[in-house]
Amino acid sequence: MYVTVRCTTYEKMNGENQKIRTYRITFISILSILTLLRLIYVRLLPLSADEAYFWQWSRHLDLCYYEQPPMTAIVVALFSFYKGTLLTVRLAPIVLVLGTTIIVYLLAKEMFQDERIAFWSGLLVNIAPIFAIGSVITTTDSPLGFFWVLTFYFVYKATNSQKRYWWWLSGLALGFSLLSKFIAVCIPISIFLFLLFSKEKRKWLMRKEPYLALLLSLLVFSPVIVWNASRGWVTFKYNLGMRYLSPDASLKFRYFLEYIGGQAIIVSPFLFIGCVAGLVRSAYRGFKLKEDNFLFLFFGSIIVFLLFGIYSWFDRVAPHWTSCGYLTAFVAVAALFFSWERKNLSRVAWTAIVSLAILMTILIHALPLYPRIFSSLTKSKKGGPKELEVFLSGWMKDLAKNLSAIKKEMDEDTFILCRGYALASYMAFYTDGQYETYAIGQTTPHGHAYEYWSNFSSLIGKDAIFVKEGEKESGYIEKLKVSFHEIKKEPIFEVVREGEVIKKFSIWRCYDFKGFVTDTVSIN
Repeated sequence: MYVTVRCTTYEKMNGENQKIRTYRITFISILSILTLLRLIYVRLLPLSADEAYFWQWSRHLDLCYYEQPPMTAIVVALFSFYKGTLLTVRLAPIVLVLGTTIIVYLLAKEMFQDERIAFWSGLLVNIAPIFAIGSVITTTDSPLGFFWVLTFYFVYKATNSQKRYWWWLSGLALGFSLLSKFIAVCIPISIFLFLLFSKEKRKWLMRKEPYLALLLSLLVFSPVIVWNASRGWVTFKYNLGMRYLSPDASLKFRYFLEYIGGQAIIVSPFLFIGCVAGLVRSAYRGFKLKEDNFLFLFFGSIIVFLLFGIYSWFDRVAPHWTSCGYLTAFVAVAALFFSWERKNLSRVAWTAIVSLAILMTILIHALPLYPRIFSSLTKSKKGGPKELEVFLSGWMKDLAKNLSAIKKEMDEDTFILCRGYALASYMAFYTDGQYETYAIGQTTPHGHAYEYWSNFSSLIGKDAIFVKEGEKESGYIEKLKVSFHEIKKEPIFEVVREGEVIKKFSIWRCYDFKGFVTDTVSIN
């Protein structure tokens, strides 16, 4: 009998080990395939204006930038080595989302010791539309997401061991999160509330390690403070003022409804409902049953959702602003469904959640490749060529080729001057020699980083090519006449696709730069 029991136990353990190996092999295989597909996909689409702008950041590394802290510029520089291609500029998000997936997997495994929960928690990062898109487009959210969940992982390890180095690692990760985006301030708030409400972990509030970790994070973040202190705190004003507060901000219920709807879209409706259910269950088990792992997941997500949820009553919220809050919510929803006693119902609901998320992600990736199939979704409000099709036409390559040809006809040190950051960034990336470009006339709140690295006084005496979109000359030309000894207009450059003009640009050859007599921002 003893032998029989021993054999049965061995067979059971062997079966469990086989399941674990199967999940791990499947997980690694899926990530490998997705990474390969992303490496192919990113080379099929032209850069967005912001991606080209972030690449320009990476060519002008600084302690901070007008709009954001420097982490995006740093990671793009690390992967592009200052030579921009579609692959190198977008390699950072591919690697960072892969890293985020692995950390979410490790966090779930650490919390529940369940390979299924860990497997699906990591997989949700890749099938939720917002993260799937973020893995092939360079944004400030990619480094934030990685360092965000890395901070929570280190804190969870720190609070469940006596090894101090986990706190030091969490301090570094928090500092890097703050160097990515200011919204990372939600992380220490979440951690503090977790420690406060956890009966077992509350003791950490009386110990020095969490506070030293916080101090370490501020030390890592300090270059941003130094940079802003000498520049009128422009990054803080942009993020805490003009970026989020519109002139007509007031109490509007419809903005809150838009906020909820936006959340349902970025992760898919069923997955959003699942995340809500997972966080509700986490709150119950955390507060009522005193289970710290669930309490940790609840506070890891709820703060950022509440912050923007409250804000949405007064002004519109961009759906992706809350994206990092889903990283711990995905663990909560996986834990909910794979510990549900009603297995049949759980299986049906989970299949619906995963299937809809995958379908939406596939459609979103297919949209840029087959825009005409989705023409009803991409119709321009002005009734002209559809905006997505115009973008995908690669018009920026045509313009850059034309500017490169003109530049070769002029003096070697001729510089390129563009109306607005978007055009300047595109021309920097797509011209033959990826020339240095300069931007003037930026009138929107976004895109003013050029003002902080452009040294126009060093260009005095040089020739320039000035380019702007459209045929209307506006007030630019009169002001350029004052700034150059002579300017000559080129014929209107038209970008044509299938016999239709989709873009027009005005170009001037400008000779002997004398310097701008007014602030370049006011040139409009």
